[in-house]
Amino acid sequence: LMKNEIITKRTENTKTFDLGGGKFSLEIGHSHYKDNYADINEQWKDIDLTFENNKIAKALYTLEVNDLSIAFTSKKTGTVQTLVLDRIGSEKSQQPVPWEFAGNQGIWKNAAPQTDIIIEAGTHFVRFKRILKSKDAPLEAGFSEIKTIGKADDITLHPNARYADGNPI
Repeated sequence: LMKNEIITKRTENTKTFDLGGGKFSLEIGHSHYKDNYADINEQWKDIDLTFENNKIAKALYTLEVNDLSIAFTSKKTGTVQTLVLDRIGSEKSQQPVPWEFAGNQGIWKNAAPQTDIIIEAGTHFVRFKRILKSKDAPLEAGFSEIKTIGKADDITLHPNARYADGNPI
C-alpha cells in the first residue's frame, strides 16, 4: 500500500498520509521541528540527528561540540545549556579533542585511561556519557561549567557515568 505524506497537514507530532480512494492515515509521534517556532507560516521539518561539522541543527535544538564543551540551544524556548569538561580523574583534559562523529553520536576514545566519552543526541535529550572500560578507570570528573540560561523544561542535558557493561556508577 503506497502512502504519500500530505506535508501541509504536518504538525509537530503527526504526519498525515493519503492512502488513495478518499482514505487517510494519521501517524502520531514526535517527528518534526521548526527553526523559528514563532513563525506560524514556517513548515514543519523532519528531524535529522546526524552530526555535520560537529553540529546537529535539524532538530528541536542546536547541539554544538567544540573540544571540551557542549552547547545546547532549544529552538522552542531559546534556553542555552552548556557543559565544559575540565578534568577526568586528577588529570586535566586534553585539547584539541579528537572527536569522531557517526550518526547521532560523537565519541572521544581514550579521553582518560580506560575511559571513553560519548555524546548522544535524541529528539528530546542530549546525553554526555563517560564509559569506564575497567575498574582502574578514574571515577571522578570535573566540570568548569554546567550552566543553563533560561527555563530548561522542554529538552534537557543529562550527564552520567556508566561502566562498559552499562551499569551506572
